[in-house]
Amino acid sequence: MAKVSVWETQLRSNDFPPICAVTGKPAEMWRRFKYTSVPAWAHLFGWAGFAFESRTSGYLPLTRAASKRITLIRVVLAGTIPLSILLWLAGGLIAPPNGDTDSTRDVLTGALILGGILMLMIAIVALMFGFFNYGPKARISDVSGQRDRLVELRGLHPAFVAAVKQLQAQRAAQLQAAQPVAPARPPESPFPPGKFSF
Repeated sequence: MAKVSVWETQLRSNDFPPICAVTGKPAEMWRRFKYTSVPAWAHLFGWAGFAFESRTSGYLPLTRAASKRITLIRVVLAGTIPLSILLWLAGGLIAPPNGDTDSTRDVLTGALILGGILMLMIAIVALMFGFFNYGPKARISDVSGQRDRLVELRGLHPAFVAAVKQLQAQRAAQLQAAQPVAPARPPESPFPPGKFSF
């Protein structure tokens, strides 16, 4: 996967070529992505470091299949935590009362609680590896002397990155061509400086 840097205004205004950011195929839709980025030094403060996070959002072109895949992965992984809690509650409700020796209920209770533990472990691994943010990722950085922030988009298809860079090169060439030509320097005076001054 490739990466490209764009200005935040470009991300917010959907200013991208119509090529899917994930697959590189012609885009069929635009999907909104929300990004947060925490500077590396802010991690020294632990959880309080999130007070220094930067947020932005914008639209990227996708195919319908890529958008559905991103939604499916996020929903399935986000559903593992509530599912683990439901399995624990079901195991507690099915558990036989004290003194009852119903082996079927014991096995079912153990299976439900074990399933809940397994779902919680899957959720923790998914959180650790960032699978909840499947799809294009971004890092936001401030540029000194600029009002606009720079957004580095990562996890993109190389065809999309090449198209964005080509678009940026075309815009830079248009801007360069639109710059006024500097006026010619006036000719040098035939008189030496200061000799004929009044």
